Amino acid sequence: IAVSGTFYYGQRDTIVDIDKAFHDSKIVPDIIDTSPKELVKVTYPGNISIELGTEITPAQSNTEPHLTWTTKQSAYYTIAMVDPDASTRSIKHWLVMNVAGDQVSGGHIVTGYSGPHPPEGTGLHRN
Repeated sequence: IAVSGTFYYGQRDTIVDIDKAFHDSKIVPDIIDTSPKELVKVTYPGNISIELGTEITPAQSNTEPHLTWTTKQSAYYTIAMVDPDASTRSIKHWLVMNVAGDQVSGGHIVTGYSGPHPPEGTGLHRN
């Protein structure tokens, strides 16, 4: 998932920080066109909470994380975790469509979760 971290409920200075972080890490424009106003909260088993810029190992991310975000009533969402740093740029780690609210388990699984495993020697990958 390109967006990770904690929620920021519209605090002006924090929104600027999100935008700066997304541009500094080249998530914008490499993955998405604009920065979000809020972020998805990502928590891996073992209470590993992901913030902007958190580095984790493949072993820490080999199990599907728990996701939460601010939802709109009657809205459906798509979850996409990709590896923009893979040589083919087509690595899908997770794709779930038609997610009602933040109930990922109730969505249509297109690609089941497969944790990031960048090839040795390729450095850190953004996911």
